[in-house]
Amino acid sequence: MGEEHANILKKKIACGVKDEGPLELIRAVPEAFANVIAPAFSTYYGEKCEAREHEEACFARIGQAVSPYDGRSAIYHFRLNGEEDMFVILDMDAAMTAAGWSLSGTREKPDPAPEEVNAIDRRLAKGLAKPAADMIFEKAGQCGAVKGAIELIASGADPRRFDLLNEHQRSVVFAIQAQTIEGEALGVITFIASENILVAVRDHNKALRAVAEEKWKNGLLRLASFSVVEMRTVLATQDIDINKLMNMKAGEVINLNSATIDDVAFAPAIKSASRLRMTGALGNRDGARALKITSLAGI
Repeated sequence: MGEEHANILKKKIACGVKDEGPLELIRAVPEAFANVIAPAFSTYYGEKCEAREHEEACFARIGQAVSPYDGRSAIYHFRLNGEEDMFVILDMDAAMTAAGWSLSGTREKPDPAPEEVNAIDRRLAKGLAKPAADMIFEKAGQCGAVKGAIELIASGADPRRFDLLNEHQRSVVFAIQAQTIEGEALGVITFIASENILVAVRDHNKALRAVAEEKWKNGLLRLASFSVVEMRTVLATQDIDINKLMNMKAGEVINLNSATIDDVAFAPAIKSASRLRMTGALGNRDGARALKITSLAGI
């Protein structure tokens, strides 16, 4: 069995004893936190980054959730207000990339890859892990989930060495993957934190997104209202004998029945969902033929 499969199996075993809960409550957590954490990567690396869900969220007891991670991860143990534990875990790629950037400003990973994330690499990668945790805590404070201070208690590679307040504390576990806009992979970060904090931040982020979408829509409508559109009009529609049409010569005139052009109706020339409907009347203005709008509906 390969090492990667062994790690997956350990994670499944750990979550197999998870504290069952309503998964629909946390289904949107990874997406919400990807939006929250992406700015931490952008600030750290000095360029626009994005993040997305890597592993679905699940409930687990915090001691069992952190136990599958070993030397191939950089594990950071935070404590909120001295009352709740939270873990930020960088996989090998994330830790090596962050450490290299901190040390020399390059995202090139060591080749060959080391067997584990050593203490020096973890210390360097802390520059990414700490802002990520701070952003989560800041959002939690903004939405009233928790207020106070966040503290990095310890970092390491052996989960058994961490001193938990309550290893049976119910937590939510999920992972996100980050990359630059150009698609350069920056690694995977796993979060293990209190259900109350994560759900509150998810709801806060969801509310902000709704406000942003409404603002974007209103701005687009304002922009559209000043856009120039092409107006095409059909002066009249009239039946004519095809024999007469075929025998016409240059200079001949087809007289329009004035009754057909007293009233004018406007409709989109191209099929669309627009409900705009206008009617008007043909007349004269300043010596030119003009249309006078008599009714406007559907906006």
